[in-house]
Amino acid sequence: KIPKVWTKESVYERMKKSGGANSFNLFVIAEMECMHRLLAAVRETLLSIKAATEEGLCGDRVTEELLEAADDLYHLRIPRKWCQL
Repeated sequence: KIPKVWTKESVYERMKKSGGANSFNLFVIAEMECMHRLLAAVRETLLSIKAATEEGLCGDRVTEELLEAADDLYHLRIPRKWCQL
């Protein structure tokens, strides 16, 4: 299961409650944005793999990147696309 993505507004509200824009809070926001990009990529990849397997698409209709990601996951490796984020 993939966790729900936080909105920037909720993070900014919590930041204001915990002391405003100090260096630690800015670091947390930067990390949250990075995590948001990663979770979006993971969600997109997993949903694409799920759709491809449920629809029974032929190998020539699935992108090479998606096939590599599925192969990496099958072999318990982290897909290259995720590592690049």
